[in-house]
Amino acid sequence: MSIAKLKFNRLELLSLNCRKFVVPRKVRKTLFTHRLWKPSKERGWFNKITRCLLNEAKSECESDQYSNKCLKIAEININGLGKKYTFVKDIITDHEIDIMAVCESRHSSSEDVVLRRMVPEGYCCLDVARKVNDDKVIKGIAPVGGGVAVVVRESMKPTMIELVHDLKTFEYICISRFPKKFKRVLLLNIYRPGSQQVTNCFYTEIQLIFEGLEMQHGHIIITGDLNIHFEDETNSHDMRLLTLMDAFGYKQHVMSSTHVLGGTLDVIITKENEIIKTVDVLPPTLSDHGLVLAEFVIAVDRSIPVLTKLIRSFKKFDKQIFQKELLDSDLCCFCSGRSTETAILKVRMTEYRNITLRVEIIKS
Repeated sequence: MSIAKLKFNRLELLSLNCRKFVVPRKVRKTLFTHRLWKPSKERGWFNKITRCLLNEAKSECESDQYSNKCLKIAEININGLGKKYTFVKDIITDHEIDIMAVCESRHSSSEDVVLRRMVPEGYCCLDVARKVNDDKVIKGIAPVGGGVAVVVRESMKPTMIELVHDLKTFEYICISRFPKKFKRVLLLNIYRPGSQQVTNCFYTEIQLIFEGLEMQHGHIIITGDLNIHFEDETNSHDMRLLTLMDAFGYKQHVMSSTHVLGGTLDVIITKENEIIKTVDVLPPTLSDHGLVLAEFVIAVDRSIPVLTKLIRSFKKFDKQIFQKELLDSDLCCFCSGRSTETAILKVRMTEYRNITLRVEIIKS
């Protein structure tokens, strides 16, 4: 004959310690006499510990249920959006991307048709168009390169933030978004042209960007194409940038090649304490750069919400003024032919409204 086994978890066992039933006095006396049950004064400390353990177990269950939110981010150097907008749109929908960062889109304004067609339904696009050189426009030479854009879900209500003015060595776009019930996410998308040499001005400007990010709160994510070979440990530019990132507590998560000719040029950079679930690089198909996919674990916003309450300030309540208003109201001065219900209704609509004007707004 097999014996049935019962399994209880920690929360279920703690929930058995309740006071839903009352033990008769005679039974309690018997238990006390044989020292099988301690009086309430002697077991009070045990009840406090049990309640603390029960609340801790509940909080752990709630944390496991709500804190494992994954944010899907994609980044690509598209090398000119052109007719590739349909492929970018399919990438966003197929992979269920939350934020899509695009570099070197080569769009000249936010009204470009290709930029609008790239955005799927339920998303919005924030962009910074490439800078047009006036001398090239006069000579009839079309500008090349540049332009950054970010496609975000509309439900996240993204806004643009300007960290530093008039940068000369790279372009960037910084957006802030607030996922529901989760902490703020700040995404910075950078593009540095590979045709330009890395100078001291670049490190000065990227340091200003890092300093500007230190003034922000929430999860900070940096994406883009810096055109610096992070895989080359002998590269002086790579070592200098990594030293600067380490000083601000940042870490590069892309470890494989992102360019068709080899080299880790695209980046996914976050703070060292951020939880990165996966980082994948797909082979280059749309351009000479591969598609970078990453999943981040973002934390629950456990900050106490600010609430407003309307309360009657009885300390400032003037009894004499209230008595005078009540005597002058229709409730005490009945007119001929007017019913008591009509008078009471009028008092509720007028005098009671005057009383509730003495209301204070507090924050809790």
